[in-house]
This record gives sequence, structure tokens and C-alpha cells, in this order.
Amino acid sequence: MKIASILSFILALTLSACLTDNTAQLLQGDWRVISIEATGQAVENAPADYILQFGEDGNLSLRLDVNNCGGRFNTFNGGNIDIEPMGCTEACCDTPFAQQLAGLLSEMEHFDIQGRTLTLHGAAGLVVARAE
Repeated sequence: MKIASILSFILALTLSACLTDNTAQLLQGDWRVISIEATGQAVENAPADYILQFGEDGNLSLRLDVNNCGGRFNTFNGGNIDIEPMGCTEACCDTPFAQQLAGLLSEMEHFDIQGRTLTLHGAAGLVVARAE
């Protein structure tokens, strides 16, 4: 009986290791930010090319007006996302849009991809991007 329990436990562990969330693969690559919408505010269209780059290794980078940001992300349960607060260079001053975008990303909780459009959303608002 003990052996059967141990074997069942090992089998369960092995199977759970094989059932990883592979939705991160959908995000891989470059996405040009189209707009942001902070909760309670109007949609703002991106005034310049802001590029989000999701790496297969869980790294995330963001190119702003002047500065660049980097951090990590993780996907789980097929459409949930956790983006760590990003560290950004401080070479000069980015636009208010860029600053708001950088701040919103770590507040995103879910993602949805329709065609070539990525929508990140959370309690703080939305970020919409298009595949490059």
C-alpha cells in the first residue's frame, strides 16, 4: 500500500511538471504599443513608437522615447500574466505617456491576443499593442 501511494505521488509530480503553461510563447517577439487607457481616463494613442519585447526566457523589455526598461514576466492559467515592476534607465526625460505606460505594465493581470493585437488589462487599465 505504501509503495502504491509513493508511486502515485511520483506520477502526479511528473505529470504536473509536464503540464506547464506555454501561453508565454504567444507573447514572444516585438509589440508596438498603440494606446493605453488608465482606469477612469480617456484612451491615449501612443505619440511615438514604444516597443514591448517579450522574450522566451521570461525577460521583458520596453523601449520608450529616450529610456529603456527591463524586467521579467510570467504567464499562467492560459491568459493571466504577472509583470514585475520594471527598472528603467534615466538618460533623460520621457513623455508623460511613456512614464504612464511604464508604470501601468506591472499592474496588468491578464492578456488577450486577437489576430495581431495584444491587449493587456488589469484593474489599473489597458495597454493595447500590435505585433511588429
